[in-house]
Amino acid sequence: MELIRIEKQILLLEKAYKTLDEAMKLKNYSALEQDWTIQRFEYTIELTWKTLKKILEYEMWECNLFPKEIFKEFYKIEIVEDLEVWFQLLKERNTLSHFYSEYISNNSFVFLKENYNVIWKLIEKLKNKYLKE
Repeated sequence: MELIRIEKQILLLEKAYKTLDEAMKLKNYSALEQDWTIQRFEYTIELTWKTLKKILEYEMWECNLFPKEIFKEFYKIEIVEDLEVWFQLLKERNTLSHFYSEYISNNSFVFLKENYNVIWKLIEKLKNKYLKE
């Protein structure tokens, strides 16, 4: 995998995050707006771990790790902070994708609003390490 593909992947992740950030800044969500915001979270978290996987493939040639293991690898090299928050974000994504209830959605949404900014911290670190000036 070429570095240019990593750069494009990071920029794609940044774009996805910005759509999530825009939605998270709304006030007084309707049920539909909350669902849209959750969907933005789902595709952003999915793109986040897939971006990290591609970086590992670039660095190591092969990567057969699951998302939690991928985050652990980046935690070891201090790109990922707050590992437990990341694990909870992955759990919320899986729960929201596979089960729907208004109660689960509302509880997850509160956690997401409080913690989604860790994605931006990660993007900044990736940009500093992999993007050319």
